[in-house]
Amino acid sequence: MGTTVVIAISTKSLKGKALILIDWGNTLMHDDPTASGPMCDWPEVEAMPDAVEALRYMTVHFPVALATGASCSNRQQIVAALKRAGLDGYISEIFLASELGCGKSSPEFYTRVATLLGIAPKQLAMIGNDLVNDVLVARQAGVNSYWVPENMGGDSVISEDRFTLMEAAKEAVQVLLSEHREPPG
Repeated sequence: MGTTVVIAISTKSLKGKALILIDWGNTLMHDDPTASGPMCDWPEVEAMPDAVEALRYMTVHFPVALATGASCSNRQQIVAALKRAGLDGYISEIFLASELGCGKSSPEFYTRVATLLGIAPKQLAMIGNDLVNDVLVARQAGVNSYWVPENMGGDSVISEDRFTLMEAAKEAVQVLLSEHREPPG
């Protein structure tokens, strides 16, 4: 119950606004499979290629929030990792599966985010590297979603749905602008 209050208070300034969600590990920041514990404590942390450029572009148009199922880091540790990579100033909110009470593998994760913000799921855009949890599940919830696979090479059944991070940022902004004539501000 206390967690819900924290989320409700921290999202107050975002109420009623369209928003871009972005996945944390291997979409926004490199998730080192050899490291353990909270990312903020790793010897090295790094943003993914084009992360700063994409965040700069998106935040001109819409607020950007982190959507993560991370289990090794709490909110404060995520903020510390973002700060170490120089990304903290671009993120308006963090939505953690542990605080929402459901994982990104459930459409309920995305509908809960929309409900907390007081918006329809179609007013959200989700960018992530996990085809199932970041893209297909988000679409089941009615969220515009964009797949940014770590490896853009090779053939894929849905290759037309693959984006670089910057392409996804531009597409998300374009779709939200077209559906919501003017960005909420």
